[in-house]
Amino acid sequence: MTQSLFSKPGHIPIPAPRFEATLQWYLEKLGVTLKARFPDEGRMVAVLSFARPGAAVLLLVESIASAQMGRQPDFRPVPLVTLYCPDIELAHAELKSRGVTVTDIHSHDEARSALYFYITDPNGHVLEAAWSKWDD
Repeated sequence: MTQSLFSKPGHIPIPAPRFEATLQWYLEKLGVTLKARFPDEGRMVAVLSFARPGAAVLLLVESIASAQMGRQPDFRPVPLVTLYCPDIELAHAELKSRGVTVTDIHSHDEARSALYFYITDPNGHVLEAAWSKWDD
């Protein structure tokens, strides 16, 4: 078997037309940690990390306009990123208590082997929160 060229996603860029408000929302509502903040080619960038070591980081990038993802033909959103939740019910309840716009929890099958819900950030970007029995 050939060795994999890649080990994991390095960072996930998220456009932020209202940079300061978006940064505060991610820090307060999603509970990520600000690792770095710096100007890059005339725009601000913030590196946000999760509590789990080795996880990919979110990279908020100041932008003029939002590059929102589209929708599938059945009008379901296409998420910008999927965030793994070890306890999806707890994450859903906690985000709702923080005033975050979330959908109900859905299952991909009757056995509930994969669960997900959608989160909407202040720029209208859709993030997916997910859990499955196959995740570690």
